[in-house]
Amino acid sequence: MDKKPYKSKFDKYIVSCPHCHQDVLDHMMECPYCGGKLEPMYQPIDSDKIRKTRWFLTVILIVVAFLIMASKFLH
Repeated sequence: MDKKPYKSKFDKYIVSCPHCHQDVLDHMMECPYCGGKLEPMYQPIDSDKIRKTRWFLTVILIVVAFLIMASKFLH
């Protein structure tokens, strides 16, 4: 019976540095081994999108709170 090698929960986030070929995490901006610049595997969310999302969620929360309070007054 063949056993699969142990994989840590971080293995899916490990990539190879293009400069020194050491294993690094995919969110790092600089290789801790050689200091080479790395491109992250994801693009950070821009601040304008965060602001719009917060505004939208605030409006939704206020509407839901109003509906809950209105339903209590009607009963």
